[in-house]
Amino acid sequence: MKKIYLLILIFILNVIAFSQDNFDEYLHQILKNNPELQSIQHRNKAVIYNSKNKLLPFDPELEYKVKENNNYEVGITQKLKFPPYYFLQYKVHKLTRRQQSLIQDIYVIKILENAMLNINDLIYLQNKIDKQAERLNRARRLNRFFKDKLEQGEISQFPLNKSKLHLLEHRSRLSGLNESKKEVLQNLKKLNGGKNLKTKIGIYQPMDSLSDFKKYKEKYFSRSPEIKLARINSDLSTRNLKIAKLNWLPDISFGIHSDNMKNSNVHFGISLPIWKNRNRVKKAQAELNYKEYSEINIFTEKAAQIKTLYSQFKNKKELYFDYKTTLKSDKTQLLLEESVKSGEISAINYFQEIEKLYKYQDRLLELRHAIANIQTKLKNYKLLEVK
Repeated sequence: MKKIYLLILIFILNVIAFSQDNFDEYLHQILKNNPELQSIQHRNKAVIYNSKNKLLPFDPELEYKVKENNNYEVGITQKLKFPPYYFLQYKVHKLTRRQQSLIQDIYVIKILENAMLNINDLIYLQNKIDKQAERLNRARRLNRFFKDKLEQGEISQFPLNKSKLHLLEHRSRLSGLNESKKEVLQNLKKLNGGKNLKTKIGIYQPMDSLSDFKKYKEKYFSRSPEIKLARINSDLSTRNLKIAKLNWLPDISFGIHSDNMKNSNVHFGISLPIWKNRNRVKKAQAELNYKEYSEINIFTEKAAQIKTLYSQFKNKKELYFDYKTTLKSDKTQLLLEESVKSGEISAINYFQEIEKLYKYQDRLLELRHAIANIQTKLKNYKLLEVK
């Protein structure tokens, strides 16, 4: 007996591992083909190059002056900021590289989370389609049963008419589910850059057993790129404020001029920032205040969001297992079919009771689907592991 349990456990673990590999395979494919992510990658490169360009000094200025009697003068002048300016710009450049990397990670999570939710929808719809196909076959069998009974003169036309409507309703439901499945496949195709994504995933990812909320929140905040980006943006604004203050310092210029008489002279100079940077410090201070309040807002918003999702996950998981345990031992479906065929209950009672049972079965499927979606959102930072 123990060997049988062991074999079953090994089989289940293999199925889960195979399913996870498929998830990663499809998500990696979407990352490779998604046009939105590709455009973000190029935009991020442009931002980084722009930041890198600020590390360079001003371009040298070349002059050529024509004077009387074929005289001329050639000069070159170089302007520079004070050294602390370039030191701060280098720190800004490093932070900008980190910032753009986090922005890309946020888009990766957004795209893959969307893909995972669509895959969850696909699994849910396939489960519904399979369940609906069973119900349709059951409705067909019952319809044939009433036809035979009517031909034998044992029942009136009414039960057959009810069975026809019942059959039509379940045929329509199955058709609607198949159409919904096509829509989800189109969504996945769009995410995959217009290429078909033929998924063979039949089960959801394993249901997690989350730790207490405090530990989970700490892990989420330490790994979420949105939280990290909020901190980086505040740091960048702090550096930019310091750079704005440094712009009040004069620029240094030096150069050399020479004429056709071989006379040369070296010159030095400074620029006087009178009104050029008048509002730059105020602007930088306002941006810093904005980023700091945005950081607080993101922290508060994320904390509330994951608290809600965490609570929903716990409640729906508990409810799911209650439904599953109850329906697993429930034999109402079989008993109803036997009862209506034996004449113990009327056709009206059968159709009323069977639809109630179907609602409970659908509720079980909906709960599992909701749990999978909530779990995807709660653990969305783990999607970065697919990169």
